[in-house]
Amino acid sequence: MQKNAHRDMWELSLIKTVLEHPEFIDHILDVIDPSLLQFHAREFSLALAGKTDAPELMEILVDESIKALESIDALNLELITFLKKYYERELKKINFATNISFEEKAFYIRKYRDKITKLKRGELL
Repeated sequence: MQKNAHRDMWELSLIKTVLEHPEFIDHILDVIDPSLLQFHAREFSLALAGKTDAPELMEILVDESIKALESIDALNLELITFLKKYYERELKKINFATNISFEEKAFYIRKYRDKITKLKRGELL
């Protein structure tokens, strides 16, 4: 982890969860992939690959301010919250996009709104 980089505690918590609970990896990958993370995608990829000897991951493991999620239920709640925020950001990007057609824009707006609605109902996509 770079010293001056933004520390997103949610992303770091997800990474620590992967490191401490590798049995959750398949469940996590059913829902998200490293490209969805804004700040720690590299560390997440290393954790998924089991590279626990990487200095960035060792730093996360020993940092007691970063808490791992201990159950699938807690993980699901966090993933729902994360995805809802992610799709809300994507919806804003589409609303302001000028480089795509009206039809394409309408398609993505419907798609993201549908996903946000399902997530608000507690459905994990």
